[in-house]
Amino acid sequence: MNYTPKTIGFVCLAAVLCAIAVFTAPKNVSDELFSDLGTEFYPDFTDPLKATTLEVIGMDEKQGKMIPFKVALKDGRWVIPSYSNYPTDVKDKMEHTAVKLLNLKRDELRSSIPSDHEELGVVNPEKGSPIGAGIRVTLKDSNGNKLCDYIVGKEVEGKSGFRYIRTPGQSKTYAVKADLEISTRFSDWVETGLLDMESADAKELTVNDYSVTQGQLVQKGQFLLQRDSDLKWNTEKVPEGKELDQEKVNNVIYELSNLKLASVRRKPQSLIEVLSGKSNQLTQEVQISLQSNGFYLNEGGIVGDEGQFVAVKNNGVAYIIIFGVGFNDDSIQLGTDEKDDKSVSGRYAFVTAQYDDSINPEPKIPEKPKEVENATAEQKKEYEKLLDEWNKATADHEQWEKTKKEAEEEVKKLKERFNEWYYVVDNESYKKIKVTLEGLLKDKEKKEDKKSATPAPGGFQLPQLKQ
Repeated sequence: MNYTPKTIGFVCLAAVLCAIAVFTAPKNVSDELFSDLGTEFYPDFTDPLKATTLEVIGMDEKQGKMIPFKVALKDGRWVIPSYSNYPTDVKDKMEHTAVKLLNLKRDELRSSIPSDHEELGVVNPEKGSPIGAGIRVTLKDSNGNKLCDYIVGKEVEGKSGFRYIRTPGQSKTYAVKADLEISTRFSDWVETGLLDMESADAKELTVNDYSVTQGQLVQKGQFLLQRDSDLKWNTEKVPEGKELDQEKVNNVIYELSNLKLASVRRKPQSLIEVLSGKSNQLTQEVQISLQSNGFYLNEGGIVGDEGQFVAVKNNGVAYIIIFGVGFNDDSIQLGTDEKDDKSVSGRYAFVTAQYDDSINPEPKIPEKPKEVENATAEQKKEYEKLLDEWNKATADHEQWEKTKKEAEEEVKKLKERFNEWYYVVDNESYKKIKVTLEGLLKDKEKKEDKKSATPAPGGFQLPQLKQ
């Protein structure tokens, strides 16, 4: 067969075009984008117990502000550095969180471009914009090395248990099966019950309702509630035709024993030293610190803007809770010294403890009986009776000594904890215990003899201090 030059030219041109097509054909972009699916983000992170620091950065959308939060193991105990190293028992929760962050995999690629970050809620909160901001979660080991670092976004619609997640510095966003509940709220990382008291432990409650106006104490009312052996509450000063509503009183006791802690602020060292007995100098710093939180010195003691409660347990441990200034959403930054945050509302509380020996008075021990020589049967019987009484009284006294010692040790530990902090109680929790005697009464249903109540021990008193 003969080929003309023209035909040969077409064949050569076709070959060249085919070669160009082969060498210039686009690579399989899809294979490159999806090549990491099913792989772990941090394959070297295999031991959750290595995690000694958790850093969480969230975003308050209303204020457009970052909310940093940190939990760390320091000197053998877990603390919250963002709240002046407030001690907290979060070992189990830290391990639980670390386990959930362990071995997270890239399950599904949902986007590879940064412009989708807002929609998926994985914008780095450190950029300072609330629009589409996620929560950045970082775990570190004891040497400060990162074990994992994620930006957690919205829940994936239509896929239960999946979240949008990416790693900082990377554009790709994945749908990841991750059961995560990461919070920047202080109350989610501490034991929020301020008092170590069950409702059934309560023996007495003194409510001292007063206010402080221009440095003057304005008394509004004071009453004492006492629980008898039948677990019934009694008080004096009940008007004719009225009686205590036992259900209402029990509700107040329940709310008090479950008084919710919303935040803390560390007291200045000079005040801590005064409260712990290491100093008796009332410096200007001490007085300013007290007054700025709604507390004042009054005849050697401390009073607050909104009165005080004294709750005494069956073992004689008494909690003194003095309420200071209340604040709303625009008055204070909790955990720091700034006063421009709007995230939490509550009321300051000055809390301490003391031992009230009137609850468990010391039992008397009679003189040990002496056995009579050549005693008659009647004398022996009397001796054995007195000896039994003496043995029982001795055993009761030993139990009393043990209870007192344990209670005094409990008070010591409580004071060591309370001395360091101003507490912020949840405003709703505070409102539930803010009661008057009139509010605890109801119309008398039947005539009953009332057990007269005796005055409660006084409020917390500071040692004699030098101005």
